[in-house]
Amino acid sequence: MRTANDHIVVIAQIEIVNAVNDIERIVAVPDLAAIIIGPGDLSVALGAAFDKKHPTVLEAIDRVKSTALAANMPVGMAGTSDPETAIGWLRQGFQVATLGNTNGMLMRASRNFVDSVRRGVSEE
Repeated sequence: MRTANDHIVVIAQIEIVNAVNDIERIVAVPDLAAIIIGPGDLSVALGAAFDKKHPTVLEAIDRVKSTALAANMPVGMAGTSDPETAIGWLRQGFQVATLGNTNGMLMRASRNFVDSVRRGVSEE
């Protein structure tokens, strides 16, 4: 168990208003390795359901990011569903962008596979 514990990383996921309001205390938690923001759930909590570009959502995201970076805490974004979104977050100074979830990746891979087969069959 000691070896396993040496390889565990603790990451706080910020998805509710209280977490945004308490971000200074959260980044000060000993042994916390990083902060990940869940923009979809956070947007719902802020009353702008799934509008990740709503000014209130962007303000909360910026507050979390700037506070984490000021504390030398790596900060990232969860819920990136496409490469363009991940690139955008990384260009904005986030160190981490999740690559979606298993279901979304499986759906995209399946769709790409079927599209490739259809293109191949229609080329004959």
